[in-house]
Amino acid sequence: LRGGSSSSHNPNIYPLALLAATSILTYYERTGFTIAFTHVADAKGYPQDLKGRVMGCFYYPYAVSGFVGGTLSNAYGGWRVMWCANAAWIFLALVSP
Repeated sequence: LRGGSSSSHNPNIYPLALLAATSILTYYERTGFTIAFTHVADAKGYPQDLKGRVMGCFYYPYAVSGFVGGTLSNAYGGWRVMWCANAAWIFLALVSP
């Protein structure tokens, strides 16, 4: 700490903590989707090719988003890109069934 008592705090830690929390929640949601979808698809008797297409529709954009996110981070800054990505993920999770 710079020139202050040990009880002083940095107010910039709160946005960082919120960003970390939303990142963790979106990771859990991503993991939960694969588990839940597999069980639901098996219970409903969906064929394997349909399950593969649905999982592909989820994971192919997920795999490519790292390259897109890296490019956007270079152009606009990682902080903005992470906030926008988390906000978009949370919105899509809320509006999807």
